[in-house]
Parts: sequence; structure tokens; C-alpha cells
Amino acid sequence: MQKNGIYVEGIYDYPEIREVILGHLVRSGHTSSYDVSFGKQAGAAAVLLVKNNITSVTVVGVDGNKIFHMPTQDAIKQRHVDLDEIALHEAMGVCFGRVPQHFSPEFMPYKGGRFQDLCRNLDFSF
Repeated sequence: MQKNGIYVEGIYDYPEIREVILGHLVRSGHTSSYDVSFGKQAGAAAVLLVKNNITSVTVVGVDGNKIFHMPTQDAIKQRHVDLDEIALHEAMGVCFGRVPQHFSPEFMPYKGGRFQDLCRNLDFSF
């Protein structure tokens, strides 16, 4: 702002804070009870992080008394999506602003232990 000559001392000294409605931002829809609950958890967790001098992080979840966070730089990195997953959602009528692609599922019976073990083998990493 200073470089562009639009900085006003006393006004731009603090970062701008805005309300974000997760349902609209994430799903382009109305807010759900999950959004409200997560919003309250994330907000409370953010306050506790700052009170404990933990800054430059983004809250990613709260589970009981555990507050999970990650560096904001990692949280805002570009992530690539699996285009087959996009086609799955398009097959259900979700619009991503492109011509819907054909989705050809491969049906595979799961033979093994617990479903959680299957999920551990899938890539859910950030």
C-alpha cells in the first residue's frame, strides 16, 4: 500500500478483519450447522493460539482438547484436484463452471479389514 501511495497512517496499521460465511465460501450454499460449529471452534481455537503466542498459523480442526493448526503458508498453497473426482460431482449435478465431463466409475468390492485402514492408504494429505 505504501509503494502504491494508498497507505494512510493510523487506518492501515492493523490487518483488515472480515466475517466469512463458510457455507457460501466452500460450497456456494447456505450455512449448515456444521459450518456454525466449525466456525465457533476455529474462532475460539484462533484466540487461544494467539493468547499462547502461536501466530502465522491456520486452524484446521479441533478434536476434544486438541487444536490442530498448520503454517498459513502451507494452508494457502495451491493444491491440485483429481479431475475424476470433479467429474463424479458433475455427474451428480454440481456445476464447476465448465462443460461437465463424463464420469466412468470402476466399482470395486472392498475386501479387507476396517474401513479406516482403507482410508489410511488413500492420499488425504495436504
